[in-house]
Amino acid sequence: MEISKNDNTIKINGKIDSGNATEFEKFLLEAVVAFGGEALILDAEELKYISSAGLRILMKLRKQIGKPLIIENVSSDVYEIFNITGFTQLLDVRKKLREISIDGCEQIGAGMSSRVYRIDADTIVKVFYHGISLERIEEERENAKTVFVNGIPTAITFDIVKCGDCYGTVYELVDAVQFSKFLYNNPEKASEYRIKYAKMLKDMHQMKLTDKFQNIKTLYKKWISDLGSFFTQEESDALCGLVDAIPDRNTFVHCDAHIGNVMVQNGELILIDMADAGIGHPVFDIGTLCFHYRLIPNSSGRDFGLKTMLGFIPENNDMLDAVWNDLIKVYFEPKSEDDLVKINKIAFVIGNLRSTVTAAKHSQMPDQIKKTIVDATKKILLPEIEDHMKLISRVDDYFAD
Repeated sequence: MEISKNDNTIKINGKIDSGNATEFEKFLLEAVVAFGGEALILDAEELKYISSAGLRILMKLRKQIGKPLIIENVSSDVYEIFNITGFTQLLDVRKKLREISIDGCEQIGAGMSSRVYRIDADTIVKVFYHGISLERIEEERENAKTVFVNGIPTAITFDIVKCGDCYGTVYELVDAVQFSKFLYNNPEKASEYRIKYAKMLKDMHQMKLTDKFQNIKTLYKKWISDLGSFFTQEESDALCGLVDAIPDRNTFVHCDAHIGNVMVQNGELILIDMADAGIGHPVFDIGTLCFHYRLIPNSSGRDFGLKTMLGFIPENNDMLDAVWNDLIKVYFEPKSEDDLVKINKIAFVIGNLRSTVTAAKHSQMPDQIKKTIVDATKKILLPEIEDHMKLISRVDDYFAD
């Protein structure tokens, strides 16, 4: 066994068994003192074997430091030891990630937090921007699994990889194409697939989930709180009051189900990007789609927003107008022009709320852009916030339970 330290990371080589366990324990305890009680990371990339004696020391260390003990870059063989003994439930044990290159790969999609590339005919990789944590990526992966087993068509990642200094998730999507590009390139099929998309969203909002998923109202209020430096406390409270006015539900909400986050595979629509998925009222999804289809195309940031969402910049807004109009017609089946006006007004209010929290959702966004978004909120939402609350409290007049 060989061990060395760098900052709060300890590298372990070779084998740890009863013959060197005492030495291993002594070094780790000295390292805890030297690190000043910070969380420790054990880099086990070159660890070949660990016995029960070594495992007991790790558990003793975890209890002593009272902070997370991360064991990373664990080989498959050593991970199996941790798994069989139950230590993967007790410690933060992370397998060594496969490294891949996207050099020469076709980019087939992009967003505010990631880009999507086709690796080969069968697989794609979603590469997250630098700074997106592995924990967030693993949470998205678990969300996708839960949604899939509940009958919502979604892509399941079968591997988490490293792409340079970024993380990526690999999906099997044979001959899949981004829905936005499919609509643009197949105008003769656009009407049929817009209706199919609206029906998919309506079916999706019939799915009820447990509180294993995050609560979207809580998420929105956190984002509003994160913008505290841009709002007064009174303004923040008013926006949180608007969120609270939305009725509670345990419906699955994707939180970003625009046509850039849908793939077409063999005629089937498949949702991707479950990073912000949770439970809440379907109006959160409808408002988000209003933000993407109605607000962004008519904003000063149109080109950037559409490039980010669609992967390209259409000459006009006709495609998005058609998607929105068919969505409202199929999803709500409005019985009168008055119903249609009220549905659009509700969507507009929640769409502007979504625009607001986008400034917090994407923390890497420059402060000047955040300020522009916040200024729009102060102009559009806040002056009539009480009227908006009354309107939003009646959303169930239009949403089926």
